[in-house]
Amino acid sequence: MTANDWAMTRLPSEPGPYLHSGLSASYISRVFLVATTPLVLASLILFGKAAAEILLLSIVGGVIGEAIALYMMPGNFRPNMTHAVLTGVLVGLTLPATVSWYVAFTGGFIALSVGKGLLGGFGNYVWHPALVGRAVVQLLFGAQLAPRCWPVLVPESLGSGSIGAAAEAVYYRGYQWSHPPCGVEAWALRRPIDRLLDCYGWVFADGGVSSSGWFGMFRDQLPPWGDTLWGTVGGGIGETCTVALVLGGLYLLYRGFLHWRSVIGLLFTVMVLAAVLPIRLDGEYVWCPLFSVPQQFPAGIALVLFHLTGGGLLLSCLILAADPMTTPLSRRGHVIFGIGVGVFTMAARWFGLTPGSSYWAILAMNTLVPLIDRLNGKGRG
Repeated sequence: MTANDWAMTRLPSEPGPYLHSGLSASYISRVFLVATTPLVLASLILFGKAAAEILLLSIVGGVIGEAIALYMMPGNFRPNMTHAVLTGVLVGLTLPATVSWYVAFTGGFIALSVGKGLLGGFGNYVWHPALVGRAVVQLLFGAQLAPRCWPVLVPESLGSGSIGAAAEAVYYRGYQWSHPPCGVEAWALRRPIDRLLDCYGWVFADGGVSSSGWFGMFRDQLPPWGDTLWGTVGGGIGETCTVALVLGGLYLLYRGFLHWRSVIGLLFTVMVLAAVLPIRLDGEYVWCPLFSVPQQFPAGIALVLFHLTGGGLLLSCLILAADPMTTPLSRRGHVIFGIGVGVFTMAARWFGLTPGSSYWAILAMNTLVPLIDRLNGKGRG
């Protein structure tokens, strides 16, 4: 039985996960933990012990949050430590390597005590618990979740270096060609997606770049696009490595939890909007930047590619949006959900609402899932 078959048989009159499907909450959580394994390994390599500490603290916070929820609602809440660990891992993967210990702990704690516990327990919550935790810590500790520069260990220090010994790169031409000074164990880099947002500026805000700066941004400020494939760029500890994210997504697709329609809908929407939405050059709006080729460099194509892999979009698309509790039940609903997340994400990026634009987009679409199900004849009772 696939995850979709299981989801179709949910009975709202009974508490999750005791559903007539044969798939338990522990089984579902184990599948997702396997899917996150490549991300965890990549984070430990790219960010070293800082990633390990964040993941451990978010897991501990989640387990304690689960225990408190169980204590407060003993008759309506059934414990599942496997799901608590999974949720803690997911919270940790969305965070920068530089956050304080209490940020990671609070994120895991809120995710399980509030996002899961107070909102109904496994099978009954509306919003993805990990993203509830992440949203709360962003509201509480916004500065820590939006650093100007995000560290990644230099090649000589992968897996063992300290992000505390980071230096901001000057004349950075890409990870494999970088040569850190003596004593530097990490580069402090701006996220590619944050660089792109310099190009946008709406009518009530300053923003934009010069025509020469448009080309110079790709030549002098953004890393080679290939760096985003291996994760050697700035970002949250689970956001950067495209290879690991694709491996996790393929596993969830194989297990029937990730729906290809939502993936295609989301990625296609982001590609189209990134190609069409105007950038601001010399104070003027320029539509369809996809066709921009300054000095014979395909800047428009690079813009679209960085939108796909230069932020938290793939973590949202391939892992977080696969949660069967907070996504639609029908095939048409999967398409609507994916398109909706893509629209909300690009709207947030165009208006400069970052980081975490794709995470907030999923929470927004989680809110609309019951309506989407009803409109497609798949009401949840």
